[in-house]
Amino acid sequence: MKDETSPTIPAFLPDISIVKNDLLDYAVEIEWFDKQLVSILNKIEEVGEMENTLIIITGDNGMPFPRAKANCYDAGLHVPLAICWGTRIKSGQKVEDLFSLVDLAPTILEAAGLKFDGALPMTGRSMLKHLTSNKFQKSEDQQEIFAGRERHSSARYENRGYPQRIIRTEKYLYIKNYHPEYWPSGDPQVYLKDSTLGEMHQAYMDIDNSPTLSYFKNTNTKDPGFLPLFLAATAKRPAEELYDIVKDPACLENLAGKASYETIRSQLSDRLVNRLKDTRDPRETGSNPEIWETYPRLEGEIRKFPVQPDN
Repeated sequence: MKDETSPTIPAFLPDISIVKNDLLDYAVEIEWFDKQLVSILNKIEEVGEMENTLIIITGDNGMPFPRAKANCYDAGLHVPLAICWGTRIKSGQKVEDLFSLVDLAPTILEAAGLKFDGALPMTGRSMLKHLTSNKFQKSEDQQEIFAGRERHSSARYENRGYPQRIIRTEKYLYIKNYHPEYWPSGDPQVYLKDSTLGEMHQAYMDIDNSPTLSYFKNTNTKDPGFLPLFLAATAKRPAEELYDIVKDPACLENLAGKASYETIRSQLSDRLVNRLKDTRDPRETGSNPEIWETYPRLEGEIRKFPVQPDN
């Protein structure tokens, strides 16, 4: 039995019983996974292959809650990562360097003694020399990571996504929203089967279904005390966002537009755009930045949504 007082509530979620129990249910799922993982590790040890097995455990997104999964804030980008390789990687290390999951492929290739011979260079960098050192040393060339988002689910008119690109340094997170006129969590309304427009604030299909989402839908603008958190998760966002991750890990205070942070905003924006151009990202290069929207959805329901306004 989980204790309702035990979970730490992120600042972007309301500190209420519904959310606490939702987080505890999530914790139970994680514990189940951990138990299965222990069985796998025990089996590897039993057959004598622990020294020959590079084990990487991670996740594909942040927790499935509003303003976390399917967002480019830290709660959506920062995923667990645990790596072991017998005695080759010292146990008990806590690494605080910045790594991206694109670094895994070159790490695995180097561990296997293979070289990548593709036509284009890999964007990631091998972590192996850092992981296998006796004491992890912070890398001088790993000062930033990049990430992005396009489509998560069928949540907007014409199945449109919510294009974002980010640069994350040790202290700051800068986000570029390419279509700030779109709803970041999906359109608030859908068309019902009788072709009438659904109730306001009852869609938001880019947020995973959960008791917490139900609370957001049912409470939304009705509670003035909850309204700031509701809007933080669902309201339209500006073209640029900047957060001090150290002071504001929940990413609730947008510093973009503040004169005292203009130099930082400009520098991070330039570094992000240069990276996107170097990697030939269509959002910054080429004649068709909307090419992502042309790809068909291969599975799942294509929902109907109201026509997206131009402004």
